[in-house]
Amino acid sequence: MNIVISYFDPFDGKTINNSEVFAKLLKEDLAEQNVNVELCELRTVFDKAYDSLQDCIKSQSIAPDMVISLGESGCKKVTLETRGINLDKSIGPDNDGIHRDRTPVIPGAS
Repeated sequence: MNIVISYFDPFDGKTINNSEVFAKLLKEDLAEQNVNVELCELRTVFDKAYDSLQDCIKSQSIAPDMVISLGESGCKKVTLETRGINLDKSIGPDNDGIHRDRTPVIPGAS
């Protein structure tokens, strides 16, 4: 099995993003189960992360069977997103200084 795991670079003045720590630990654990894992670091920038992930997936010599995308928020525990919401919202700015407050990801979509 081939898996791509994406994580974000540090933001908001921090030196590490917990999604990177979790991604590397998950890779180690899956390697012990003979799963091939490729990691993709994404810049914490609203309008660039998705394209970076697509480029990473396309660059793989073998198409992944699964993509796991990790991120960090204000939660104090690991949670799974169960639905997508067509709104970008951030507590502070991304690494390009952009702040969003309920901005549609895809204008006109629901």
